[in-house]
Amino acid sequence: MAKVIFGINNGFALKRWPEPEAWAEIIGRDLGLRDVQLSFDLLDPAWPQPCLERLSERVRTAADRHGLDIPSTFTGLVAYAQNLLAHPEAEVREHARRWFESALDVTAALGARSTGGHMGALRRPGFCGPATAGRAAPGAD
Repeated sequence: MAKVIFGINNGFALKRWPEPEAWAEIIGRDLGLRDVQLSFDLLDPAWPQPCLERLSERVRTAADRHGLDIPSTFTGLVAYAQNLLAHPEAEVREHARRWFESALDVTAALGARSTGGHMGALRRPGFCGPATAGRAAPGAD
């Protein structure tokens, strides 16, 4: 029989509880959960390195204090709204590549074993080809 582990993505805390100590307490004490998927909405890999190091340490300390395990990280809601690696501008794609490299570094620093999420969104002309740019989708009349 499969072993089922209940956990939570901490993206719910984005605006109301951005401090690691706050969301860790809610998850560990109030919800009684142990496994947390860290959303990069709360720890943006694009932040300056000293800030990332300090906040990563706060996350680890808060998680340990509340008996939480962070097995994975996730790109989050903000990334979902962007083109990232599929952006039409090469400079933006390069920034996205560096963001993902930093995300992997943060994932490793947190002791997480995996990461996932949104890698990029194709814009309509890139997906459908230039002949359909600006036209309504089939069946959208």
